[in-house]
This record gives sequence, C-alpha cells and structure tokens, in this order.
Amino acid sequence: MLKERGMQEQDYKPLLDGLRSLPSHAGDLALEKTLKEFFKAKNLKIKEDVSTLTASDTAPFLGKVPVTAVILFNEQMKGDELEFAPCYHKACDTIEQVDPKSMQLAGDAVTHLLTVLDKQ
Repeated sequence: MLKERGMQEQDYKPLLDGLRSLPSHAGDLALEKTLKEFFKAKNLKIKEDVSTLTASDTAPFLGKVPVTAVILFNEQMKGDELEFAPCYHKACDTIEQVDPKSMQLAGDAVTHLLTVLDKQ
C-alpha cells in the first residue's frame, strides 16, 4: 500500500511499526471481514490500506469500539506518482467531485454491514 504510493521502505517501515502499536478492538476484524465479503460478492477488487485507521474519523475510537472505514478515492497515476485525492480538504473539494456511483457503493456497503450487525 505505501510502497505502491512511491514510498521507500526506510520511510514507511517506522510508520507501519507505529501502526502495529495502535489499540484495537476484538470486533475490528469482524467488521473488516464483512466489508471484504461484500466487495468480493460484487466482484470488486479492494485495496487494503491501514493508514485509514489513523484518520481523524476513526482514530478517537480505536480500541474502544469496533472500527472500520469505507473510503473510496479516485487515485490516478500522474507520471511516476500516485495522486491521492488531490482536492481532499481543499477549496476544490466540492460536491461536484463526488462520484454518484462511488457514493451509492459506499452506502450499499454500510447498509450491508448494518444489516449483518442487526442479525447478530
């Protein structure tokens, strides 16, 4: 994941080592597994990215309650670099940048997750 973004091992290894020390909850893996099964059933390839766990939306909850994330970005190669959501948290990050199909997919994934949790 980080190597694919052009980072060298000496740059991302300390980050990964730090992520291993993050608190976790026993339910984290069950949520992740449910989401993986959802995307697999739709024949959609997903990219696992542990860096999303430290995002401001999830970090405060780590280790306290089960945590997962559904983040859909339109990553694109720009020369030799992977451009990661160039408008994220910038003035150009407007509603027009939202892809309706991605929004529907994220909504369907969350609905599926909640349905599974409701049956437990």
